[in-house]
Amino acid sequence: MKEYKREEVDKIKEDIFFLKQQMYELIQEKPSMLDNELIQISEELDILINIYYFFSKDTIEK
Repeated sequence: MKEYKREEVDKIKEDIFFLKQQMYELIQEKPSMLDNELIQISEELDILINIYYFFSKDTIEK
């Protein structure tokens, strides 16, 4: 498995939270768009966040 540097992990985290924030803003602007696609995006982002936390525990500063 590839090892990631702390900076790489932090960048992934920022990207994930940025995407999640964008999604919430979109839902606020257009609640009618809260359909299967947005629900799926939300679930995928939650999975990515869980993966991030799982791997970040094992990440060693380099």
